[in-house]
Amino acid sequence: MEKLLVSILICSKNRFDSLRHLVNQLRIIETEDFKLEIVVVEEIANPDPIKGTVYCHLPVKGLGFGYARQRAVEAAHGSVLVFIDDDCLPLPDWLNNLLVPFNNQDISAVGGGILLQSSGSIGKAVALLGFPAGGIARLLRCGNSPQVSRELSTGNLAIRTEAVEKVGGFSVSHKYGGEDQELVRALPGITLFQPTALVYHKQRDTIKDIWKWFARRGKGEYFINRGLGIGHLHALIYPWRWSWWWRLTFLIAFSVFFGLMPLIILFICYFLFLLFRTFLANRNKSLIPEVETCRKQILKLASLLWAPIVRITMDLGREWGRLGAMLEDIKGNE
Repeated sequence: MEKLLVSILICSKNRFDSLRHLVNQLRIIETEDFKLEIVVVEEIANPDPIKGTVYCHLPVKGLGFGYARQRAVEAAHGSVLVFIDDDCLPLPDWLNNLLVPFNNQDISAVGGGILLQSSGSIGKAVALLGFPAGGIARLLRCGNSPQVSRELSTGNLAIRTEAVEKVGGFSVSHKYGGEDQELVRALPGITLFQPTALVYHKQRDTIKDIWKWFARRGKGEYFINRGLGIGHLHALIYPWRWSWWWRLTFLIAFSVFFGLMPLIILFICYFLFLLFRTFLANRNKSLIPEVETCRKQILKLASLLWAPIVRITMDLGREWGRLGAMLEDIKGNE
């Protein structure tokens, strides 16, 4: 019986060393049931094709994530498409664990967990807060059992090619991200989160990088909502229901009426509450050794103290991105 062809798709931009290190790691993956093809889509000024891969060069024109992922899909030949970020490193049993659920023909997509590579306190706080792909908290909640979910990320994701084709592939108009969530939510069949299919991901470890990351996410979120027919203002303010920023706004307003000292007391109480909630969400032990090791590494006082600050930065960055996207959208329609 002929082995099933699996295409591993990597989209990269100006990460020459990380990309080539990942490709070398993928080449040594051993699997009995699958034949592997590595597809690389690289946006770079001076292309250097990687031998042994299906290599697609993109000129540096900022065409965005959706365009790059769709190019990768079109270049692939496999019946299952596996997406992984160029700055990830897979565990040895990653691919087998990611693909096992496809024995069930009703499964259309399987997403895996993401552990952080070595990082400072800010990067660890990002993982505590559930980024990327749910972070450590999601893995601790799942244990080692697959969970039905539509919240899957192309940082670690396998999809049946026929399912991608049925929904028309990735939207090439989405430059700023979110195209993976849009596609996964449209897929037919069952989609799973598989906590035993793990990769290590390089974490953002500065406030500046987190701000830029979430400003871009905010832009992507806005344009996806606009594509669903949501109005300008609604697309701008609707996601506020998830934000911690409006709570901070309330504290500032509180100080106007009651003075600075009550604000300081209230802010300290709120800060401690956030720390406590973050700790509770990440205190459980895992049956997966790598997850448990990661939990011990990130559940430190320094990362707990950074967590509320990082979260507020995320929310402010996202809202700044949505505001910029709205202005860009309105200007483009004039």
